[in-house]
Amino acid sequence: MRAANAVRAHEAKPQPTEPPISMAAVAAAAALRQRTMDASRAAESEVKTELRKLGLASYAARFVEDGYDDWSSILRMSDATIDALVR
Repeated sequence: MRAANAVRAHEAKPQPTEPPISMAAVAAAAALRQRTMDASRAAESEVKTELRKLGLASYAARFVEDGYDDWSSILRMSDATIDALVR
């Protein structure tokens, strides 16, 4: 009951209003998001290509799913980390 009362009291307080967002800011955010997505796809593609060259293409999805979508990061991995990903 005490938690519910706290929530209701919070709801009753006036909430600050956020300033309006300009269309330019929305467009800039969308462009940044697109560049980020494009860079991520390019990095993933590089990981897949390099693993394919090494005969390890079947592990590409595991690398990417575990967040290893940058080939330069993979090159810095310990042997134990790489071995764990390809088991």
